[in-house]
Amino acid sequence: MTTLATPALETRHADLSSMVGLLAEQYAHRVDLVQPASLIHAKGGLIQLATDTPRVEITEHGVTTLSDLYTPTDVFHEGIADKLGIPVGYVRRMAVEFPELWDQNVNGWLGIDADNAKKYLVRTFPGLDGGPGIARAFLSDRYRVIDNLDVLTAALSGIEASGIKVDITGCDLTERRMYVRFVARDLALPANDFLRDYRAPNGDMGKYNTLVSAGGVITNSELGGGAYAIYPRVVVQVCGNGMTVTKDGTRKVHLGEKLSQGKIDWSADTNSKWLDLVKSMTTDSVAHWLSRDYLSAFINEVTGQAAHRIENPEEAIEIVGKKLRFDDTQRAEILRSFIYGADPTAGGVMQAVTAVAQTQASGDKQAEMESRALEALAIAARL
Repeated sequence: MTTLATPALETRHADLSSMVGLLAEQYAHRVDLVQPASLIHAKGGLIQLATDTPRVEITEHGVTTLSDLYTPTDVFHEGIADKLGIPVGYVRRMAVEFPELWDQNVNGWLGIDADNAKKYLVRTFPGLDGGPGIARAFLSDRYRVIDNLDVLTAALSGIEASGIKVDITGCDLTERRMYVRFVARDLALPANDFLRDYRAPNGDMGKYNTLVSAGGVITNSELGGGAYAIYPRVVVQVCGNGMTVTKDGTRKVHLGEKLSQGKIDWSADTNSKWLDLVKSMTTDSVAHWLSRDYLSAFINEVTGQAAHRIENPEEAIEIVGKKLRFDDTQRAEILRSFIYGADPTAGGVMQAVTAVAQTQASGDKQAEMESRALEALAIAARL
């Protein structure tokens, strides 16, 4: 019997080719089911999706019967907690420490939903050769699935349509979201006042390269973790630190019509209008902030705050870290980066946050820290 592997769920610091390859693999393996609550069961810490007839996968190797059992991811647990009204911390603890209690709680609340004839969209990767699959997300039956591969294709087409040349500088895929970062290297301006004293983690001095470039980040969740969005991201050339400007981003939420029960076979034109909108939104967005005017305004805004001198680094990083909910490890790393950076200003705090962001094991963590960099600057400038 030939074993067909379930695709990987995550990747970090990938190039565009690797990211597209993984997304294509996930796209080919995905199975989406709209199930009434009466056909969803918790069993031994797994999820069972009952069907009237056995499900099979037809490949060049023959016909394989697919398991009806699925291992839930943390994202799936979050969906269960949200849709069934169970505290998410309790759901996670039961799943790890007391699976039997998890079964009882999930089945009990699903039983109430079954009486109300509720249905849910369950996104899965099937288990092959008899093994359990992966239960990726537990969603409303009104959730509009826009897969990462389709979104990325539409967004890149939108950037191309803008006529602005960009380079893809890094891609992350987590259980929750996709992130694709890009930069327009030709759109660069000097930021002397907040880079001349900075030393990058690689030892390079900002005074020898004070250029910052206009760029952006594309992000999407196909599992209920929020909307498609594209944000401006200004990149410091000497080190690659990126500052995401969330206030100037564009978002499009996933919400559609109620879905019919059963396996969903998404047709090529099901989401074509939505993807056309993604493309046009992307073109309009990048045409606005991949520009010298936007970059110049950003530099002027940041420079005014960045010069504020930090007299007590330990206290400043503690205050910034707690207000932005960075954990103890992140705060310690930010302090070390701030000291090494040798720029004792609020701008140095911002650079330390973005430098540490690049070292995070999770793409979600990097994105979160980069989106908080300007908040860190503002807080530090008031100390």
